[in-house]
Amino acid sequence: MKAKIIKVVAFCLVLFLFLNYIYEVFSWKDTAGDYYSSVDALYELEDDLVDALFVGTSRCYCSINNAMLWDDFGISSFSMSISGQDIASSYHAIAEALKTQTPEVVCVEVHGTLFEGYPIDSNMYRNTLPYKLSLNSLSLIDEVGGDSKKDLIFKWPIIHTRYKELKREDFEENLPYLGYHCEFHVQEVGQLNTYEGDAREPIGENEEYWLREIIELVQEKNIQLCLFAAPFQCWEYDQMRLNYVQDIADEYQVKMVNMSLMQEELELNIQSDFIDFQHTNYWGAKKVTQYMGSLLTEEFHLADHRGDKNYHLWVENSQVRSHEYYNIFLQQAINVEMLFQRLEPMTDGYTIVIETNGDYYANGDALDSYMSMIGLEALCGTSGIWVIQDGERTLSLEGDAFGEYVDLGKGDMLLSRNEGISNIIIDDETYMRVWDGINVIVYDNLLGEVVDAIGFMMGYPDALIR
Repeated sequence: MKAKIIKVVAFCLVLFLFLNYIYEVFSWKDTAGDYYSSVDALYELEDDLVDALFVGTSRCYCSINNAMLWDDFGISSFSMSISGQDIASSYHAIAEALKTQTPEVVCVEVHGTLFEGYPIDSNMYRNTLPYKLSLNSLSLIDEVGGDSKKDLIFKWPIIHTRYKELKREDFEENLPYLGYHCEFHVQEVGQLNTYEGDAREPIGENEEYWLREIIELVQEKNIQLCLFAAPFQCWEYDQMRLNYVQDIADEYQVKMVNMSLMQEELELNIQSDFIDFQHTNYWGAKKVTQYMGSLLTEEFHLADHRGDKNYHLWVENSQVRSHEYYNIFLQQAINVEMLFQRLEPMTDGYTIVIETNGDYYANGDALDSYMSMIGLEALCGTSGIWVIQDGERTLSLEGDAFGEYVDLGKGDMLLSRNEGISNIIIDDETYMRVWDGINVIVYDNLLGEVVDAIGFMMGYPDALIR
C-alpha cells in the first residue's frame, strides 16, 4: 500500500512539473509587443530596488525610456505599463508591484482615465493573464473580465492554442527588460491638437473611482505620486477631461504633468518624434524621458544609484537598449562609407563577418580605409572570409575550398567555400547577398540575432544589397 501511495505521489509530482513547464512555454508573454512582458519582468526583479514605478498604457511604455533614466540620472525605474491598460488595471498593477517593491514615487500615465474597459480582447489578456493567481489578480479579473472571467482565471482555455504560434523566444531566458518598448520608425502626424481652455468634462464614474483609489493607495503607503499625460494628439474633449483629472490631482495635492500642453517646452518635432498620433518614437521618448528624469531628481529627490552593484540589472538593460539603437542605426546605412562608419562603434558585443569574392577590389584604396575602421587590414585582392568577434579577428579563411563551424553563443554559424563559391549560414539561413563582390554580415552576440546582411561591389558604393 505504501509503495502505491509513493508511486501516485511521484506521478502527481512529475505531472505537476511537466504541466508547469508546458505552461511556462505556452504562457502569455506579450504585454508590449515582441515577447516583452512587464509582469514577468516584475516577478524576476529582486525586492526593493525600484525607486520610480511607472504604470499606464502603451503611451507610457513608448514615452519613458528606463535605460535613459538610468544612464543620465541613475534612477532605478520600472514600467508596469501594458497595452490598453485601463485605470482599474493600473491600480492592480501598482498593488502587484508593491508586494515586492517600495518605490519612492509612483508615476501614473493617465490616458486610462479617458476610456473604459477592454473593447479588444488581446489587451484584456495582456492585462490579466500574466499575473500569478492571487487575491489581487482575482479582483482585477472580476473588475475587467466580463464574460471571460472563468477563462482568465484558469488561463488554459485561452492559451492552449498558442502551440500554433510558438517561437524560439518561448523557450529562451528573457533578456533584461524594465518596461520600455523601443520604436524607431517615424510617421508624420500632421498637427498635434491642443486645447488650452479651462472647460472641464467629467471622466467616467468608474474611471474616477479607480483614479481616486490609486491616489489613496499610494498615499496610504507614504509614497510620492506623480500623474502625467504623455504627448499625444489631444482633441478638445480629451483635454477637457484631462482638466478634470487635474482638478482631482489638485484636490489631493498631487503633482500632475500634462505633456499634451508642453510641445514647445519639450521641443517635440511632429515630423520626427512620433510613430503615430498617439505614441512617441525613440527620439520623442528621449525628450519626454529627459524631462521626467529632471523632475524625479529635482522635485522628488530620487537617488543616483550608478556604481552600486546591486543595480546590475539596470546596467544590463541599458546595454540591451543600446544594442537596439545601434542595430537600427546600422540598418539605415545607405552607402558603403556610411555602412563602415556605423560599423566602427559596433565591434564590441558583435560578430562581423566579411566575405570577399571575384574582382571586388576596384577602388582598393577606399576599401583599405573602410576595413581599417573595423580592425581589418588591407585584403590585397584575396578571396576569403574573415570573422571579427568583440573587436578581435578570430578567424581568417582563404582559398578555394574550406569549411568552418563557429559557435555564436546563442546561434551557430557555418562558413564554407567550394570551388570558389562561398556560403555563410547562421541558424539554418543563408546570408550571402552577392556572389561577385563583398558581403558583410553583422550578428548581435547579446541579442542573439543577425542585425544586417549587406552585399556590394566597390565600384558601386551607393548600391547596398540587403
